[in-house]
Amino acid sequence: MVFWFIVAAMTLGVVVILVYPVFAASIDPASDRASHDVEVYRSQLKELDGDVERGTLSAEEAETARAEIGRRLLRANAAAEAGRTKRAGLPGAGRKSLAAGLAIVLLVPAISLSAYRYFGASGLPDLPLAGRSEPAPRNDNGAPNEIMRLVAGAEERLKTNPEDGQGWNVLAPIYLRMGRSDDAVEAFRNANRLLGPSVSRNAGLGEALAQAADGEVTDEARQYFDRALEEQPDYLPARFFVALDLSQEGKNSEAAEAWASLIEKSPADAPWLAIATQALTDARQKANLPELAEIPQPKPARNLPPEDGSGPSPAPEQIAAASEMNAGERREMIEGMVSQLADRLEAEPNDAQGWQRLIRSYSVLGQDENAARALNTALGVFSDDVEARDQIAALGRSLGIEESE
Repeated sequence: MVFWFIVAAMTLGVVVILVYPVFAASIDPASDRASHDVEVYRSQLKELDGDVERGTLSAEEAETARAEIGRRLLRANAAAEAGRTKRAGLPGAGRKSLAAGLAIVLLVPAISLSAYRYFGASGLPDLPLAGRSEPAPRNDNGAPNEIMRLVAGAEERLKTNPEDGQGWNVLAPIYLRMGRSDDAVEAFRNANRLLGPSVSRNAGLGEALAQAADGEVTDEARQYFDRALEEQPDYLPARFFVALDLSQEGKNSEAAEAWASLIEKSPADAPWLAIATQALTDARQKANLPELAEIPQPKPARNLPPEDGSGPSPAPEQIAAASEMNAGERREMIEGMVSQLADRLEAEPNDAQGWQRLIRSYSVLGQDENAARALNTALGVFSDDVEARDQIAALGRSLGIEESE
């Protein structure tokens, strides 16, 4: 008897859930709020570029704010889309709604109870825990991988509305941090086309192009960094890649000057500082500038979270969308790209330009033994190609790397 009371209560609950949207008004306040939030966040993103150009926000502050606003915009977009879908599925009011409601009230209990009496077995014991479904997959932090769902939702919306400049603007830096360099290039290009170029978008496109080229600052990437610096000469992320380009080109005196200037203008907790310091030392040695051995002092730190892990753990979406990296993360990112390039060349060695990129990259990272090993391997691969061998040998000499006998 108790079982049937429980069944009746559950059936009543289901009926209420099904009938409510039939008679309820089609207005969804939560959906309206989400739509309003979308417009607010889009306006805030537009204002950020203006704040940077007016100097009221630093480049780093703007990137941090853009990541947070972008995360909120993704959430609000998802909520608004869910509300629109819900409204589209609501039945009309009037006699049809009344008839539908009465049908639910009368038919659901009758059909469900009859079906259970025919197919069910109330006397069976519970299914053992081991036989039940596994919980939904979670990421390494134990939380649902929400950022991937939100990104996928944004991508679907852009398929139906590819002229949504703010949508591309939000996704571009997220793609970049996820390592989806080709997608990041496309997103930055679309954002520039639809919203107009900006300092952060030009620099972001340059970084995406460099990432797509296995860490090499290509001519096209350098053009975008230069455009960013024309608008804002002290935009530090762009200055970092310009200095990296000079090092990769073997212009060691100019590179040393660029690295020193970057360090002097950077806060002490800047994410690129460790790489810049090492690159400055290497450039000075290769340019025979021992008298300038003192490393410039950076500006005071901006009180970013500690790097020893004692700070609060960021949420998954903050990790994915964050524009700031700690001091080791950017070097780790570059070393990862260099490692991928080395693996590719091991499998496909007949790529002279790839070997030159690898040699330059090892040299910039201060990995002289790896640079020498890559140089000599490349010379062996192209022993029968005089032109390629001469280019590789010339690069080695410009970087101060000696060939093995």
